[in-house]
Amino acid sequence: HHVAIETTPLLNDYRSGYEGKNAQLLMDALDAAENRWTVRFNGGESIEDMKLRAATFIDELRTKAYEVVLIVTSDWVIRVMVAVIENISNEEAWTRESAQGDYLEFEI
Repeated sequence: HHVAIETTPLLNDYRSGYEGKNAQLLMDALDAAENRWTVRFNGGESIEDMKLRAATFIDELRTKAYEVVLIVTSDWVIRVMVAVIENISNEEAWTRESAQGDYLEFEI
């Protein structure tokens, strides 16, 4: 189809501070945190930091004249994008079900 492929660090996975460690350690730390959305661990970013990256990407995307865009990224980045696009809370975005390899469609 001769479609250009672009990459951006704005859609990189969550830099949790627990990279290379068992995922359950991160989940336990988030569960124990006073605010799971703003806490940062081991020099990593917060979920709100990741959400700001995603919002910046969406804002940039809105300035383009694309008719259709395919975005491939991780589940957590998709969840914060849903929160931004649908203007819902992180809590609500995290209740949404998504299966590996699933897709979502949005008009922005």
